[in-house]
Amino acid sequence: GIMRLVDTHYATTVQGVGTGTVIGRVHGAPIEIGGQTFAMSFNVMRTDNIDFILGLDFMRCHRCVLDLADGVFRLGAVSVPFLAEKDIPERAPGARERSASGEPSGVPT
Repeated sequence: GIMRLVDTHYATTVQGVGTGTVIGRVHGAPIEIGGQTFAMSFNVMRTDNIDFILGLDFMRCHRCVLDLADGVFRLGAVSVPFLAEKDIPERAPGARERSASGEPSGVPT
């Protein structure tokens, strides 16, 4: 797994909307976004409900654009469409519970 690549010298606590514990950092890992590969360093956290977050440092460095009019994330020549609500995994933060018909029900969590 990825844990063999984690440099624990970068362990820390982070704050934003809540707090979290960074257990370390992976350096220069190949990450594929929209069919294009980038060498990227990233922090690793223990969490059950978030797989990956692109930080502002990465987005600024690569001049990313969140195109709300077209509903895409632009990274150079690559455009990755936003997920429709029906495509968001149930375990995702803010995902709504769905009825048997697949329609959202209740309030966001």
